[in-house]
Amino acid sequence: MNSQTLSLLIDHIIAEIMVARSRQAIASPRPSLLVAITGDDAAGFPATLRYLTALERGGYALHLLFSHSAQRLGATWAGEISHALPQARQLAETDIEPAHWQNSDALLLPALSSNSLAKIALGIRDNPASRLVFQALAQNLRIMATLNRECEPARQGNALPAAYLAQLRRYVDTLQRIGIHFITPRASACATVNRPFSHPVAPPRSGRGKRLITQREVRLHDARQALYVEADVLITPAARDEIASRKITLITHPQEAACIWQR
Repeated sequence: MNSQTLSLLIDHIIAEIMVARSRQAIASPRPSLLVAITGDDAAGFPATLRYLTALERGGYALHLLFSHSAQRLGATWAGEISHALPQARQLAETDIEPAHWQNSDALLLPALSSNSLAKIALGIRDNPASRLVFQALAQNLRIMATLNRECEPARQGNALPAAYLAQLRRYVDTLQRIGIHFITPRASACATVNRPFSHPVAPPRSGRGKRLITQREVRLHDARQALYVEADVLITPAARDEIASRKITLITHPQEAACIWQR
C-alpha cells in the first residue's frame, strides 16, 4: 500500500467516524440537570443566574426547584429567570417523578446555602434540598454543588469567626466524603488546591499552541477531584475514555463557563 492509498484510507475512516458521531449526537437526548436553588442571597443570585444561563446555552435542559428559603428569590427574579432561561422548567418538590431521576445526568446545588449545607452534613431532611440530595444518593445520581458567597475564601476575610468558618469547612468535607462534588463556576473560578473549600486542578499550559491532556495524565489524576481544563485544551480520545471509565468530573471553561460532566 503506497502513501497515497494509505492517506485516502485514513481520510475515509475519519469521515466514517465523523458521520457516526453526528448520528449519535442527533440520537442522544439533551443532557438534563435537576437544579435546587437554596438560600435568600439576593446579592449573589445574579452570579448564579449567569452560571445557569451558561449551562442552558451549553446544551443542558434545566429543571429548577426553589427551596423554601429561596422562594422570594424566585418571585423577585421571575422575569429575569424567564428571559435568561427560556427553556428551563420550574418544578415543585411534588412535581418530581421517577422519570426526572432516570433522565437526569446530575443534581446541581448552585450557591448551596449554609443552612442546607449544615442540614445535609448532619443528615437532617426537613427541607427540599436535603431531601433531594438523599434521594439522589439513593439513586446513585451524581451531585454537584457550588459554594455560597459566605464560603468563598476570597470573601471570608475577618468578617466571620474562625470557629464558624472551620465548622463550614467540616460540613463541606462531610459532603465531599458522601460523594458530593464541589465545583467552581468561572465567575468565581479563582480557587486553588490550597484553598479550603474547592480543589480545581488546572493543567499547565505551554507557551505556544494548544495544551494536550493524555491518558497518562488522567491516570495520575485523583478521581475524587474535578479535572479543570481551559477552552483551548485538547483531550486525546484515550484520555476521554479514561475520564469516563474513572467517572472523573471534567469541567471545561469556555467563555461562558458551561460545565461538561463526564459520567
